[in-house]
Amino acid sequence: MEKIIPNTTQVPNVVLDEWLPNLKDVELRVLLIIIRQTLGWIEDKETGRRKERDWISRWQLMKKTGRGHSSVSAAIEKLSRNGIIESYDAGGKLLATAKERSGNKVFYRLNLNTSQLNLFSRRNAPVQNVDRLKRPVQNLVVQNSDATKETSFTKDIAKASELDSNKKKLPTNSLMGAFSHYSKTIRGVKPKFERFKDGNLIKCTLKHLTESQVEMLFLWFLKEKTNMRPAIGAALCKEVIADFIDTSHREYGFYARLDDLWRRYSRSRDRPQNATTESNAKQMVEQLSELKKRLASKFAVQTAHEERAM
Repeated sequence: MEKIIPNTTQVPNVVLDEWLPNLKDVELRVLLIIIRQTLGWIEDKETGRRKERDWISRWQLMKKTGRGHSSVSAAIEKLSRNGIIESYDAGGKLLATAKERSGNKVFYRLNLNTSQLNLFSRRNAPVQNVDRLKRPVQNLVVQNSDATKETSFTKDIAKASELDSNKKKLPTNSLMGAFSHYSKTIRGVKPKFERFKDGNLIKCTLKHLTESQVEMLFLWFLKEKTNMRPAIGAALCKEVIADFIDTSHREYGFYARLDDLWRRYSRSRDRPQNATTESNAKQMVEQLSELKKRLASKFAVQTAHEERAM
């Protein structure tokens, strides 16, 4: 008999620590299948990024959960209404109601953007279920406020609140907008974004580069790497970063060309005029070397611990 391969799927702790008592049998089964089909797959081994959403047919959900059509439909409706999962069509349009999901090829994802405190609130419940849900919600609040021992859930909430109050939000949306603008201007193509993955990659990059330096890298990538599709995941991959560094060392007039790209295409008036001076660009190359090491190290750790995520 073959041994079980110890593959793993990343199930957020809050699912087990906080949501489990509020979920019925079929709801939990459907939720775990969606997590398995998304976070259980490493989509980009270079960065360790996991799949954000996946197309799962109603028949697949019935087969994998071992439950009938009406039970699965009710579970999807409950999970969607409480903001635990989200459904999209093939074009990325949110399918918020059962009517919108009907007849569509539905892509499901775990909703990682909703505050944990908002889940299972009474305002999301239908009128006939208010009394049934009222007491568990009150008990949950009392337990969190009066408990002598902090749970991981309350610690995470407190930590997140403290970070939000003390740290400026990273300009991920601004940089996605910049990439879209440059792609349409330079290549005449509107890029497609995978917001969760691209956002995480930008956050990682901003630990090493300034916002204007990231934009410079975008400009260089879109102008020079015309054989690669216009995507943030491609622009910030370690191969492109390595090529940028190598080109800066061997190509005469590299910094002057960077400066020319900046002057021709930069959309931001509030950027420093000397953003692409040679000293600043050289500093950028040094920081990119650190970023490349970080991406390579992250990939090495990921492959060592999870040779297969499926």
